[in-house]
Amino acid sequence: MSLAGPSDVDEGETTTDYTVSVDQATTAPLTVTFTYSGVAVDGTDFTGVAQVIIPADATSTTFDIATIDDNIAEGSEVYTVTINTVTGGGFELVEAHPTDNSVDTTICEEEKADQQRQTALVRLGGASEVEGGESAAV
Repeated sequence: MSLAGPSDVDEGETTTDYTVSVDQATTAPLTVTFTYSGVAVDGTDFTGVAQVIIPADATSTTFDIATIDDNIAEGSEVYTVTINTVTGGGFELVEAHPTDNSVDTTICEEEKADQQRQTALVRLGGASEVEGGESAAV
């Protein structure tokens, strides 16, 4: 059982396909669940896929992940998709590949020609002097 997928995606876009594969055809549906980790957060920066099913008589299936454009200039953020559990498939035992069981994907903060990001500047003003025991005038 292995997982392959994109190394990056522009914020607000959907990734190209991730592919979950087994090395021989299933005889029954095989359910694969995933966990997510990293700086980017599921539900805030992207919408993760909890599980996929490789159909009977198949060796793979694909899925994609939608990222969320939060309009905050925060730089690139990375998340890791990892195979968590595998059940079914008609196999006695299915194990995740020891090195190909996860994918790191970077959500890139890109300036797009058709979409301007806005940066807000915050200023703080106030009195330069205050008498002891008095309140400062704003």
